[in-house]
This record gives sequence, C-alpha cells and structure tokens, in this order.
Amino acid sequence: MQPSRSHLVLAIASQIHEEWRAPRKRADGTYEPRPKETNDVEWIANHGVHEVDIANTEFIDLPADWQRENTIAAELASRVVDATIDYLAALIHEQWVSRHFEEEWAREAGLLVAFHELPHEEQEKDRIIARTSLRYALTT
Repeated sequence: MQPSRSHLVLAIASQIHEEWRAPRKRADGTYEPRPKETNDVEWIANHGVHEVDIANTEFIDLPADWQRENTIAAELASRVVDATIDYLAALIHEQWVSRHFEEEWAREAGLLVAFHELPHEEQEKDRIIARTSLRYALTT
C-alpha cells in the first residue's frame, strides 16, 4: 500500500533536511551550527527564544516557517514523481497494446485502450512496473 500524500511529503521533506545537514556533521555527532530567526509564534512560546539552530534540529522539531520550504519542495517533487510514474506507465501500456493488439482476449477484456481509459486496477499494474523500474534505476 502506498503512503498517503501528506505522509509522503513529510518523509521527503524530512529527508531533504537530513541531506542538507549531512555535510555539516561533526565527529562528535553534532552539526556545525546554523542559527536562524523564526516567526513561528507557537514554537517561540514553547522554546522561549526567537532563534533556532536548524542544523542541530531534526525536521520534525523545526519551527513551521523552517519546515515550510522543504515541505513545498517535497510537495512539488512528489507531484513530479507521480506524473513521471504515470507517463512511464502509459508508455509501458502503449507498448503492451502494440504487442497484443490482435489478441481477442485483450480486446474482450477492454485492455486495448489508452492508459487513462483503463480501470484503476489495470493502470496500477503498469504503475508497479514503472515504480519498480525507477527504484531499481535509482539504486544501481
């Protein structure tokens, strides 16, 4: 099962923050400080200060204004990934149709149509191939 969009966006945003702070990591496990002002009223009330060391703070503990940039980037990235997966899935289906266009069972099953005309379950089969291919390509 795929995670919800909001969970995916938060996971990506958190990872963006981790990737950003990784080069700042010191031998003792802390990070080279990067103090920033915050306007997050709730965060200020909870911490008693207007400044946060964004390098030594995990994403989930950052003030909302410092989470926002990564969250916006993550939302856009997740939409681009979804569009890329659908694009690849449509190409995969198009090629499948070209290999099976003369087969009666494929016609009777209603599979010889454009990707966007397929039932969701059939689209998902092509998305699985696209996701698996992308995951493999990105890890090799």
